[in-house]
This record gives sequence, C-alpha cells and structure tokens, in this order.
Amino acid sequence: MAKKAIKTVDGRPVVAQTMALRRTGDGLSAALEIDPLDVHIGDDIVLVVRGRIAGKNLVEADPKDPDDDDLNEVVVVYGGTITVAEDTGALTKMLDAQAAKNQVLKEKKAGVQRIPGTEVGDEDRLDDDPEGPTAS
Repeated sequence: MAKKAIKTVDGRPVVAQTMALRRTGDGLSAALEIDPLDVHIGDDIVLVVRGRIAGKNLVEADPKDPDDDDLNEVVVVYGGTITVAEDTGALTKMLDAQAAKNQVLKEKKAGVQRIPGTEVGDEDRLDDDPEGPTAS
C-alpha cells in the first residue's frame, strides 16, 4: 500500500515523520534533585519537556527496496527543562485523546473494522494495557 506523502524533498516523497527526544536525563535529574518523587512501580506520571529542534534527518523508508523512493523524516529534539506535572487534568485529556487516535491508527493498520457505536473513545479511559481499556 502506497503511503501518502507528507511533503517532498528534492522530488522524493516524505511519507512518515518520527521524533527522537535526546538529552533529557540532565533536566530530569535536576528536577528530581529539587523535588524528589515518592513513586512506586506501576505508577503513572506525566512529564512535561521543553525542547529545542536540533536537527532533521532524512532516511530511506525501506532501505531493503532499491526501487522505493520514499523517505522518512527524523526530527531530533534536545530536551531542556523537564518537570513532573502535578495538576494533570488538561494534560490527561490531551494524552487520552492521543491514545485514542493511536489506537484507531493501530486498528486501521491491522484491518480492524468496528461496528458503529463501538468506536475507540467510547470507553471512559484508554490505557496502555495490552488486555484493552480498563472499565470504570
């Protein structure tokens, strides 16, 4: 299946974009030195990172296929300030909405077709549990 181009570079289609988040350890270590966390295995935390775009790299989408002209763009972000969000209301809504979009894409790639009324997002909350969403 041919992917739709996001843009073209030198006449070649860029069909995907990924992001590499680097240099975040120092910022997180500094934040934890100031405000240590009392966390337990299995806890969910929300991290907020301020970063700077440090570079963009183009890589072959399928390096094994010499006839494939598609490219992927890798955006490199250097982390700066990082903190653990205390009041996560709006952030949780944003993350849940993104999780739903990710699930739809995953299902679309797998060929899943849903019955109307059972679309992703009907659940109260999605999580990363491989067994599926948790019931509230």
